[in-house]
Amino acid sequence: MDIRPLIRISAFLFCAQMLLLNSGGLAQAKSGPLPLQQLAGGTHSHNVLRLLNTVTIPNTPHTQWCYDTAIADDGRYYLADNDRAGIDVIHDGKHSASQGMIGKGQFTGVGGCKSGNYDTDGPNGLVIADEQIFAGDGNSSVRVYSKETGRFITRIETGGHLRSDEITYDARDQMVIVANGSERDDAHQDAPFLSFISTKPGTTYDKLVKTLPFPHANALEQPQWDPYDGNLYLTLPSSDQNPTGEVDVIDLASIHVTSIPTPNCADAGLAFASQGVAAIGCANGDQIVLNLHTHHLTRIPVTSVDIVAADAHFLFFASYGSDTQAPQLAVTDLQGHLLQTIPLTSVSHTVTVDIENGHVYVPLDGGQVEIFQETR
Repeated sequence: MDIRPLIRISAFLFCAQMLLLNSGGLAQAKSGPLPLQQLAGGTHSHNVLRLLNTVTIPNTPHTQWCYDTAIADDGRYYLADNDRAGIDVIHDGKHSASQGMIGKGQFTGVGGCKSGNYDTDGPNGLVIADEQIFAGDGNSSVRVYSKETGRFITRIETGGHLRSDEITYDARDQMVIVANGSERDDAHQDAPFLSFISTKPGTTYDKLVKTLPFPHANALEQPQWDPYDGNLYLTLPSSDQNPTGEVDVIDLASIHVTSIPTPNCADAGLAFASQGVAAIGCANGDQIVLNLHTHHLTRIPVTSVDIVAADAHFLFFASYGSDTQAPQLAVTDLQGHLLQTIPLTSVSHTVTVDIENGHVYVPLDGGQVEIFQETR
């Protein structure tokens, strides 16, 4: 995903200062997130997560590790690792070592990630559909692997020039939907678009069947298919109508698009918590809890978030930090009350929850992935 601005140096300096002031403690700026008691007058704040394990992935750089999104499925965690140009696999949260890799060296790799340009790195978005892993690559293609064996199956061209980024799966129509979000140029001759890949048995299986351009969008970020209403939701960090962000609601039958403005957000991550509730990761401003029915926005005082995660009880926001706030994982309830913050690193921008066992995975730097257990 990665729309992180180039603030890593200032974030790093801020973290160092806070660590000196808070030796071994939770580093937090005065303007950072408030505890629940101060935010909403509550008295029942508690730690939602406890550290279960830290896994070290080998052959990764000690600093400035480049990775993108991750998914959890059937007790396995899959991380798009740009530095190793493949998909890291952790089979559960109980072992202290990385336990495999899919497609090592077969993706485009870091691209311009080290300098803050993410348009050509890969792998990127991941999704599992029909026992296959679909992974976006930095050359506008999608690579497909067997979930069971990790064997390479096929490569699907989407027709663009830059990375195939975040991905979702429409289980009703059996479509893998990919955001080719970096295609708009300064002359506006190229538009970002969505790619639709069929998993229906027959001649279109694992084939690109259509694309949907978004000429009004400066970029596309996270698509998410909602099984409750059958609509596709898509975050846009900027558009002609809403230059500081919006969420598009797409009726896939009619391709009618309704835009929900999200002022001062620069929308990135999107995750559904339950029917009618979504978390929005904002690169700018405060984070958002979105009511999908009323379009009401609840703001959370956490800055600089890319990818978010959610389950039926909690929302998780991975902040890579800013000049006013240290990098941190922020945990809230579905109403937006801040329950817990956990220190991260300035390259941390990904969080994943396994809804089956309550494990929450957060990559740090230097190949380390922290694994937490929900304590509800």
